[in-house]
Formats: sequence, structure tokens, C-alpha cells
Amino acid sequence: MALIRRIGFTRFNRWGDNLGRLTVSAATHTDALDGTDELNITCAEDLVKGDRVVWIDLQGVCHEHIVDTIDRVHDDDGAPETQAVCINSVNETWDDWLDDKRPSGSVSVALASILADTRWEVGTCDQGGTASRTFYHESVREGLAGIIETWGGELETLIVHDGAGIVSRRVGVRAKRGNQNSAKRFTWTKDLVSVKRSVASDNPKTRVYGYGKGVETEGGGHGRRLTFGDINGGKDYVEDAEATTVWGHPDGEGGILPAVASYVNEQCEDAAQLLQETQDYLEQVKEPKVTYTASVIDLYAFGRSWEGVGVGDDVAIIDKGFSSEGVRLHGRVSQIERDLLTGDATVTFGTLTDNMADMWQSVSNALKSNSQQNAIYDAAAGTSVSWLQQLQAALNAQFNAVGTYKVETFELGTMWSNVPIDAETGLPVKATSGMWAVNINGMGMRLAANLTSDGQWDWRTFLTGSMVSADAINTGTMRAERVRAGLLTDEKGNNFWDLTSGEFSLSASAEVGGKTVQEIADDAASSAVDAQTQRDIFNKLTNNGQTQGIYLSGGKVYINATYIETGIISDRYGRSTWNLNTGSLTTNYMTANNIDANGTFECGSASNLIRLASGEITGHEDGTQIGCIDFSAHMRNVSTGKLTTGLQLTGNQHIRITTPLISAAASSSESTTTTHAITKDCTLHYISKIQDDGDGTITWLNATRSIDFVDGFCTVCNFD
Repeated sequence: MALIRRIGFTRFNRWGDNLGRLTVSAATHTDALDGTDELNITCAEDLVKGDRVVWIDLQGVCHEHIVDTIDRVHDDDGAPETQAVCINSVNETWDDWLDDKRPSGSVSVALASILADTRWEVGTCDQGGTASRTFYHESVREGLAGIIETWGGELETLIVHDGAGIVSRRVGVRAKRGNQNSAKRFTWTKDLVSVKRSVASDNPKTRVYGYGKGVETEGGGHGRRLTFGDINGGKDYVEDAEATTVWGHPDGEGGILPAVASYVNEQCEDAAQLLQETQDYLEQVKEPKVTYTASVIDLYAFGRSWEGVGVGDDVAIIDKGFSSEGVRLHGRVSQIERDLLTGDATVTFGTLTDNMADMWQSVSNALKSNSQQNAIYDAAAGTSVSWLQQLQAALNAQFNAVGTYKVETFELGTMWSNVPIDAETGLPVKATSGMWAVNINGMGMRLAANLTSDGQWDWRTFLTGSMVSADAINTGTMRAERVRAGLLTDEKGNNFWDLTSGEFSLSASAEVGGKTVQEIADDAASSAVDAQTQRDIFNKLTNNGQTQGIYLSGGKVYINATYIETGIISDRYGRSTWNLNTGSLTTNYMTANNIDANGTFECGSASNLIRLASGEITGHEDGTQIGCIDFSAHMRNVSTGKLTTGLQLTGNQHIRITTPLISAAASSSESTTTTHAITKDCTLHYISKIQDDGDGTITWLNATRSIDFVDGFCTVCNFD
């Protein structure tokens, strides 16, 4: 199956000049709810870091990416090609600075505040609520992350073009990205090309004890935790008796014991709230969870627009593992990786919630799980056997309550509806609420439960010989036997595991084996050797230096490597950088005991530059040399005829010396005592005129002249 339309990629430099279309041989786009927006591209052109790549996807959405890392290689035929990683252009705001911003109010007010000095505008913001936050000495990109942390929501960028270039860049904060009414459905027989289905190893829990914040004592400490027994018939727990009969275990006397767990909210101080949260948690854990790993074909690329799926969209899964009818679950797309040239796509599902309760309250406990959670791992939801029988009973009752109208033609096939329909078009004679229609023809079967805006049946469920596709159904929180990528975290980020970096963190109040992490840490610290140094720790982590890698210990990062292969080593703000590819070292301050260097050393700016090269120190102003100190100068002594070496000062227009004293000695030894020149205003008396008086006498006239010296140099001379 071939693509209906190919995607074109246009290159712009950082100033917005159009450099033409790229000749692309490979292009993959990864987009995720966690902020990842990356374009990996291979092209014939020699890209430059900071170039912009602009492209429009098959849904008509414009994208702009900044060329970040570049490899220039040769293909199998020896032709040069560029492999580049490009990132969302909003990352240019890493170079924009927030000195001190303190917005308060809605999320759009906060966005307008931190974007004020950038070229980005405020986009769509439908995340509700008000808050305040201080943005102090950080980049605008860090500020955007801070907005999501404080106000909530998901970051979304919008690039607007006019066909020739980018005319607007916008950043918005959405309550949820994507289409929350998506009709995309992934079925076991069609879209789920390669599927691994696993049931989680953790056992269902049918009784949950709830514990809140420790009750404050008179001394200011905290004693026993808050419970809800006083408002729950004396029971500090909630239990699902029906679930216990399925998932409990024998008590040894013919009875059944519940499977017990606990729920702890360190911040909860209200018994009623704690009771509700514990009940919600029981709903989450009382049934087994199932996970899916799926490689999905993106049929939108092949011209079937109704098959398109985007990041954040609600999507549905049909699972026939529990029954032949199938369990229908839905969640959100947390990541899509698309091959932009072939249309293939890998989709990751996350944050499943249950929607069955909205349709049949009798099965609400069958597929429920806890509150929304932004998981970046594969879809998971629970099922039970009994809910299928309840569902079938509810469906049969509704089917038996309606009548049926039928039309059959060669063009339409056979069509049924619960309202009168036209014999030729199959459309309802009169539009009313609660209409539905079923159509069977040579292609398969399709179903509609409403009309479109132009009066046609809104077909949204399809059954063919190769697939089933229908509307979405919400499910719940996901658990996985294996998580392939991303971040596992609680809602507040107190406990997390970054599977990409390997960083793992538990809050001090988290319990492991009946003890809190703080208690475990205190016990471990008391038994540890106090004399351990950082080098001791490093040697333990690296097997005395044999194991190479990066380690975190005691709040410090240690690097052990034979060599480090990287591009640029830089401080956080880019003030000091070392480009290991070019060898260029840039720094504001440097202290060094010994430096051996060849070539040219320059210091300053174009308007005031000092250059050291070839035995000379030269000064330059706006590209023009204005002075030179030459350490390889030669001169000939006219008295002796000997050629000697020495120091030469050359000024473009003049040489200016400013110092309290200048001293000199007729020697080349640095240890010789020198005599300093005078700085003085002198007056010289002399006979300016002698005349013969004619009587054997003469007369002379006395006069004075000024001679001024500065450091031995004559600066004023009044002689005629």
C-alpha cells in the first residue's frame, strides 16, 4: 500500500531565510505527552546547527524543528549525507531569560508574563484554575515547565505559516491535548499487528485499611495516624465482599480471608476524605490488571482520514482475551513514533479510565480504577468474568424494548433502524433523539447512533472481514509487568523512577517492608562507617575504577571513563563551553599554572582585540591594527656596527606612555639597578644679546626659556 501524499521538508536558517527543500531519505517523528517532540532526519544537504526544518504533516499541522545534533556521514554508495536530530522550536526559549517574574491568576496570564520578551505568543489555554509562582533567574523554557507544574495541564505549541514562512509561534496550556472524542479503535484482528498481552503479577486486594496524617500531640509531634473508623461503623477499612469470594484465600476453617492492603495519604486530615480515597483505591486494586504492547499501523497516512490518531487522543482497545465478545477499554495516546516516509507508526497507550459505568451502572465496579494518572507506559485495565453476564443482560433488555424498520436495495444493502427510514436513501423520515441504524452490505456491517451535521447517518462502528472499529470507552490506571520507557511517578512527583536515566527516588514517608524510607535510611546511616570518603564511595561503585560510567552518590556525580565522546561541554547558561569536535574553548575566567599552546591567541572583542601570534602582540580596533610589540626586532649599532636583537614598539599613529616613573640602565640584565628619569619643569637662564656701547664698554641682555620633562621625555621647549 503506497502513501497518498509525501511530506516535504523546507530548510530555513536561524534568521528565517528560506534555503530550499531538503532531499530526505529517512524521517522519523516522535511526539509524546511528556514533552518529547523530536524529528530524526537523513538528507543530502549539509545542515548547520540552529537551522530550522519546517514541515506539514498529513493532518495539515505545521511543525518547526531546530537542528540540534548533526552527523555528516557517507551512504553505501559513498555519497555524503547528513543525519540530524531536530527538536521542537520552542526550545529556543532556553536562550531567553527570566530575571524576576511573579505572575498570579490564570494560566494564560502566567504565559503572557514569561513570554513577554520572546517572539512566542500565548496560544489556546483551556486549563482552569488560578495560581501564582515566582520565576527567578531561570530560562523561559524552564519557566514553561514551571507553569505546568503549578497550574497543571499539558504544553502545546502551534506554528502558523503563510506558505512562504512562519508568521506566528504560539504556546498554549491544554487541560488535555488531542481529540477527547476520537473514534479511533484498535482491535485485536486489525490494528494490533504485533501484540504482547500480559496479566500483571500483583494480586488483587479486597480489603484496604486507610491511614491519614499522624495526629498531632501536645508536644508538637505526631502520634497514631488518622483513621475513619468513627464514621464507618468502627471499621478502619473498606472491603468488597464479592471480590473477597473471588480473590480471597482460605482461612483453614472453611471460610475465606480477604486479601489485605493499606492506603496512606500523609497530608489527609479529614476522615471523610480519607474514607472516600480509600474506597477509590479499593476500586483500583480489587481486580487483576492486563497490559498491552502494540505496534500499530497508522492508516491515516494511506488516505483513510477517520483512522488518524494523535498524541493525547482518546483511543479504544478491544480485548478478546477474557471472552469471545471482547472487553472494550480505552485510554489516551501518550506517545507516537511515525515514519514520515512510509506511514508506519508505533503507538504507546497511557492513562486509561473506565467509561462502562456511564452506560450500565450495574457493571460499574467491574472496570473501575483510580483517578487519572499520566503514565508513560502501555495500556492497562481490569476485567472480571461476572460483568460480561451483566452486560449481556442489560443489552438484551434494551434490544427487546424497541421496534425495527428495514430497507433493502442493491446500492444500500440492508438497513435497519428504530425510526422510519426512506426506502431509497435509508435516511430517517424525521429526525428525533435516540435514533440508530445498522447497515449490512458487501463490505461488512456499520452502525450509527446519530446524524452528522449534513443529515447523513454518522457511521462510527464498523465490522468487516478483517477488522472491528468503534468509538472509545474510558478505562482506568495502568500497571505493567514490563515498562519499556519513560517516567513512573506518583501524582505529586514525591516518588518516581526514571527508566531512561535510571534515577530512582522514594519519599521519606514511603513504606518498604513495614518501615518508612526515612527509618531505613536512619538505620543504615547508624551502622555505616563514618570515615567513608567520596573516593571510597566512588571505588565501591566502580569496582575500584574498573567499571566505567556515570554514578550519583551523596548528591555528587562521578564520571569514570577511558574517553568521553560528546559534542559540547557547557555550563548551564553557556558562558563557558568546550567544543570537543572543533577544540574551541570559551570561558569567562581561567586559572592555569602552565599552558603550552601553538597558533594564535586572541582576547577581547572586535572593537578592542589583542592578538598574540608569531612573536608579536598586536592590538586591533574594528579590524585595523593600531599597535604592535615585536619580540623579534633587530637593529644595528651605528657606533660598533653590531646587529642586535631587542624589543620594538610600533604605533599606528602614536605611542602613549602613562606611568609615575620610567627607569633605564645600559644593560640587558634584569637584575641591574636602573636610574629613573626626571619629571620636572626647568628654567634656563642665558645671554640673549651682547652689544658694543662705543665707549670701550659692552652691554648684554639676560633671558630665560622653559624646558619641561615627563619621565625623561621633553614635552615643552620654548627655545627659538
